[in-house]
Amino acid sequence: MNLLSAKNISHTFEYELFSNVSFELNAKESIAIIGMSGSGKSTLLHILSTLLTPDNGWVALFDEEIQAMSKKRLSNIKRHDLGLIFQSHYLFNGFSAYENLEVSEILSGEKIDDELIERLDIKKVIGQKVTQLSGGQQQRVSIARVLTKQ
Repeated sequence: MNLLSAKNISHTFEYELFSNVSFELNAKESIAIIGMSGSGKSTLLHILSTLLTPDNGWVALFDEEIQAMSKKRLSNIKRHDLGLIFQSHYLFNGFSAYENLEVSEILSGEKIDDELIERLDIKKVIGQKVTQLSGGQQQRVSIARVLTKQ
């Protein structure tokens, strides 16, 4: 199954970051995006995850072009089928780690998996405010939040 496709995507800010990038990602495959600082890796990921629109070309999720999708369809895919783990965690600072997982539980309708909390080694800190957690603990809470949707 084709999960993600990009065809001839290009993007420019003050200078051209990349042009004519094309690839396909199928189920059970993985890819790595590598490059120097400022080469457009994050911009490419933002385009592939629908947070930015490419200057040229198109992106498809599950064999559907993003630009042709209704906002409702795209929202449903983001909510139920797509998980993003950001470099910055984007956790709710006033909430505990568990409350951050509860937000995902409410939005997805999926229960929080206690075994996942154990595997990610965050059980001891799950009741703490995210501002009290180390960067690594925050990252693992962020990962748990995404995986709660499954």
